[in-house]
Amino acid sequence: LSFVGVEYSQALYEGLKAAADAGVVVVAAAGNAEEGRTGVDLAIDPAYPICLDAQDQTGFILGVAAVNRRNQVPEFSNYGRGCVDLVAPGESIFGLLVHDPRRTGFAEPYGGSWSGTSVATPIVSGAAAVVRTLRPELSAADVRQIILDATDSVQAANPRLEGKIGRGRLNLGKVVRETVAFRASGSTTPLASQGFILAGLGFGSFPQLKVFTPAFQPLKSLYAYAPTFQGAVNIVGGDVTGDGVSDLVAAAGSRGGPHV
Repeated sequence: LSFVGVEYSQALYEGLKAAADAGVVVVAAAGNAEEGRTGVDLAIDPAYPICLDAQDQTGFILGVAAVNRRNQVPEFSNYGRGCVDLVAPGESIFGLLVHDPRRTGFAEPYGGSWSGTSVATPIVSGAAAVVRTLRPELSAADVRQIILDATDSVQAANPRLEGKIGRGRLNLGKVVRETVAFRASGSTTPLASQGFILAGLGFGSFPQLKVFTPAFQPLKSLYAYAPTFQGAVNIVGGDVTGDGVSDLVAAAGSRGGPHV
């Protein structure tokens, strides 16, 4: 949510809370100061939607302020305890542009150098998407926890903002490692015991494995072998390593292997 307003909306709160309860990871920008002014403390002058969860024990919104390449919060970025949960790069950011060579001013597909918390926020949203891609079974609360636990402290670079910029700066490398190792509450039951459906395609097809929910909705698909492999593939689920996390075990069948 790369937009900010100063008027509280009960309808917006209820809508975003319902989305979070339904599994949506809600990410919101801290907002920028007006030109010629410095960012404000949102604990004193709240803005929305980032501060909608300030009094909510679940903290269902990931509030994002900006930092520059020196890990300093730029003067334009708002901040504030209870609203800002973390910071992400938000100064001199390059990205994709609208590209249409037939129109003047739209000849370049990449460029920009934009700054703002509205730039930092989608970087955190992208990190949430990475978590969901790796572990689609995790709840929104799990995703928020992983992202916040994977931050790096930038407090030393921002001594005047102690306690006002959340847990630290987003670290995507740590996010990936935390995601792979993360154990969600109640996730120790093997996949097959939860009613998940595991499928391996047969001989003459391609070696794609699929995991479906009990309602037969696709949850995950992956290749056990090179896509050119045309032998049968068998699959079974269970906690092979004893770490409480379900594993998928694939074995080559007819005209393949021996390989597990």
